[in-house]
This record gives sequence, C-alpha cells and structure tokens, in this order.
Amino acid sequence: MARTTGSHGIAQAFEQEGITDCFAIVGDHTLPLMDGMDRRGARFWDTRHEAAAVHMAEAYARLRGAPAVTMVTTPGHANAIGGLAHAFHAEAPVIHLSGSTEQEDLGRDGMQEIDQVGMARPITKGAWLIPDARRAPEYIARAFRTALSGRRGPVSLTIPLDVPNQVV
Repeated sequence: MARTTGSHGIAQAFEQEGITDCFAIVGDHTLPLMDGMDRRGARFWDTRHEAAAVHMAEAYARLRGAPAVTMVTTPGHANAIGGLAHAFHAEAPVIHLSGSTEQEDLGRDGMQEIDQVGMARPITKGAWLIPDARRAPEYIARAFRTALSGRRGPVSLTIPLDVPNQVV
C-alpha cells in the first residue's frame, strides 16, 4: 500500500481549487509541501524576495480574476507582510502559505519561530495555522472561500513542518 502524507493531500486540495502556479522561495520549512505540489504538476516561480513573490501573485490573481498562491519559509513570512498589506488594499485573492517549525516546538522558541498567524491577521481576511494533515483540505477550502467572498483579499495559512510529513 502506498504511503500518503499531508503534502499529498495539501497538493491535491490546491489542484482541486485549480491552482497550477505558485510564487515562492524554497526553504527547509516548505520542501515537503513543494515536493507534493511538484509531483502533481504545479509550476513554481522562484523569486529573490518574499515580498516580490506576493506582488507577483497579486498581479497574477488580479489579471486572472482568480486566486494565486505564494509559499515562503518562517523568516520569509516577515518579509512578505508588506506585500500582503498591499494585496489586501488591492483586493487581490492571494493564498499565502508559510512553513513553520514543528508544532511540538511552537511556543518553545523553535527554529526561526515567529507569530506568523498574529502577524498576518491585521492585513489579511483570515489567518490560520493548519494543525493536522487530515484537516488541511478543510482549511484550504476555507481559505479560498474567504479570499473570494465579499471584498476579495489575501488569506494566510501557516503550515508547521510536521503537517506535510504526517502520514494520513
């Protein structure tokens, strides 16, 4: 029997939402998720700065009239904040993903830990941490509904490293 991990489920959820492109900077906290999306045919647009990734996704979303996805690592999330604020005011439906340290290390000064949800909350329509791989499709669907309902805008999902690696 093939082993299914959270990264496969997350990648499938994005595929079902019609996502084919992701604006990103590769990093340790996002590698398993990127591998899962790559296996399902997603294209990655590698950027030199996290704010640039968000601005590119914003333009892509506005031109297409549909959500676009960004993916950054934990410290990169702080660099993306300005871009998320701009996407919020531009009413661009950007789904911002940021990897983080494993959940068992959150609140214990884990590797490069910052309050990603708290940082994103004031400048997005919603910010959540995905606590379990089995619930990832639920959170992703919620993110898309939120980004597209009413006045469009960005949402932020923090994905701890243990979630894409979790066997489901």
